[in-house]
Amino acid sequence: MLLRVTGTLITLLLLAGAGYYTYEQQEPVCDICHRPIHQASAYLIELDTGEVVKACCPRCGLRFQEGIGEAAGVEVADFTSGTLVDANDAFYVEDSTITLCLSQDVLHKDATGGQYGLSLDRCMPSLIGFRTRADAVAFARENGGAIRT
Repeated sequence: MLLRVTGTLITLLLLAGAGYYTYEQQEPVCDICHRPIHQASAYLIELDTGEVVKACCPRCGLRFQEGIGEAAGVEVADFTSGTLVDANDAFYVEDSTITLCLSQDVLHKDATGGQYGLSLDRCMPSLIGFRTRADAVAFARENGGAIRT
């Protein structure tokens, strides 16, 4: 009997460990819209409490910031290198042909199974961060969009 209980406990612990490992291996997701966070478009907002809110892109993060006001600190990924830079010092390309967040599905399904097309998205128009103005200009020349600070 003791052997059976011990075996069951060991099996449960192994299953719990495997589940936790699988959970930790998943892509990080946006704390706001729950889409995957791409290294090239991440946007991190440090709140006054010290908590860091991870956003999938600058647009999603800025929309979140509209609701909270000033943040203790904000960083954006440089699209060319993926490294984080101070968001206030970065250059941005708005509304380019590159949109990392938007699903490529033309039709979506609602809870009842009905289909609908997406016409508004919190991450649109796209907003991509760059460390230097030269990188932003080169990107905009190739992919369209307007330079913003």
